[in-house]
Amino acid sequence: MKRSVLSRSVADTLWIGQKLGEGTFPGAVLALWGGLGAGKTALTRGIAQGMGIMLPVSSPTFTLVHQMPGPRILYHMDLYRLQDAEEALMAGLAEMWDGDGVTVIEWPARAQEVIPDARLDITLEFGAEGERLVTLESRSSEYDRLVEDIYENSSH
Repeated sequence: MKRSVLSRSVADTLWIGQKLGEGTFPGAVLALWGGLGAGKTALTRGIAQGMGIMLPVSSPTFTLVHQMPGPRILYHMDLYRLQDAEEALMAGLAEMWDGDGVTVIEWPARAQEVIPDARLDITLEFGAEGERLVTLESRSSEYDRLVEDIYENSSH
């Protein structure tokens, strides 16, 4: 299932993230696609809030992974600095996305060969005057409800 919604502001992006966070489940993997400044970290901040995690969220560019405790652990990964999928495996990332936490992956193309096929792909594209087109694509039926919920409750 694939749906797109329009984010007109950072507040909209946070709302989308919060809805995603509220609907996550143990083992959920969310892959965030988009260029620098597209809103991936803002979306992750909303996901954390929706999961009941009130810690500050920043991009883990230099640390690779931030583990954020809450009702479920949020693993926030930034794979930008990886050279290939082998590095992701050597860093033990598969153990995190195969666990009971929720994994958010920024720059998933760096390890596309090894990230789970069953995931939610979220693409953020620049639009006019600060807008973002947020496309949610379920790669497994368990994510369909999340996609529909966000689509039905947004102004598209």
